[in-house]
Amino acid sequence: MCSSQTVLKKIKQRLNWDDLRFFYALADSESMTSAAKKLNVSYMTVSRRLEKLEETLHKELFVRNSEGFVLTKHGRKLYEKVQAMHDTAEQLVEDLGAEDVIQKKIRISTIQSLACQIVAPGLRSLQEKYSNLVYDIQVTDRNISIPKREADIAIRLSDTQADEENTFKLKLGRVNYYLCGTEPVIRAMNAGETVSAITFNEEMWQLQEVKHLLKTVGLEKIGFQSNSSVVQRSAAIAGYGVVLLPDFMIEDTELCKSSEEPEFSKDIWLVTKKQSYELTAVRLVIEELVSAFEKYSQWDMPLSPLLPCTRPELNSPRD
Repeated sequence: MCSSQTVLKKIKQRLNWDDLRFFYALADSESMTSAAKKLNVSYMTVSRRLEKLEETLHKELFVRNSEGFVLTKHGRKLYEKVQAMHDTAEQLVEDLGAEDVIQKKIRISTIQSLACQIVAPGLRSLQEKYSNLVYDIQVTDRNISIPKREADIAIRLSDTQADEENTFKLKLGRVNYYLCGTEPVIRAMNAGETVSAITFNEEMWQLQEVKHLLKTVGLEKIGFQSNSSVVQRSAAIAGYGVVLLPDFMIEDTELCKSSEEPEFSKDIWLVTKKQSYELTAVRLVIEELVSAFEKYSQWDMPLSPLLPCTRPELNSPRD
């Protein structure tokens, strides 16, 4: 029988470090197809490399269920080690200042209203200054996983914030929600007349704004539905009825609030990995986002301070 030292020696001799790249991609995406697309290889290549790695390590790294590929106990342990290697490599590249690889795509996940009203406009000046920065804005109502690197930065608008391992969190502010509509619609509602309601589709009725609106106006009064708050605002401007919107979506429109008192408020959170926060490009974007959100002075939640940052330039600013 081979000793544990002999087995370990054989593993070291046979281990192909590139196989870990395939393992890492599959662990992140939980889908063989997605991992193959990310690595620009075939489905069979990912499957073959995974089988080879499991054979080398003599461990089962994944189990497959209805939701995709899920890490086993051994797989989770390996993932944590490989993720640490990945983070160290990123930091090493930045410390060496290799401009050809510092060209950085920053993936930002947020909801549509924040993406359109604040994030996209707020980051423009930074992109003009640093030509190597590329923004990938992912619009979603789902709380994506930062630890699994589904995005570099997540901006979330919710009442509760789930704890996530190894993340840096920053409270950007608080947004107030108001019941609003065109002047004739609000006047009619205040006079006790029946007005239609605008809200999200049924699959999104777990949202606080939907529950509040249904409680206020009643289910039978819904006259317009959309999974987009931007579309809902357009419907309200067109006179379809009343809608619950955050204050930043009401500004500079012809919509009128039914009351100066907000119906409710939500906190806005920015989340990123602790290791990502140490990278210059990510920190630059975070600081710019903080500045963009600070412009909305009506939010009564003070911003959390950023940690002190000393950073090199990404590349020479444009002339």
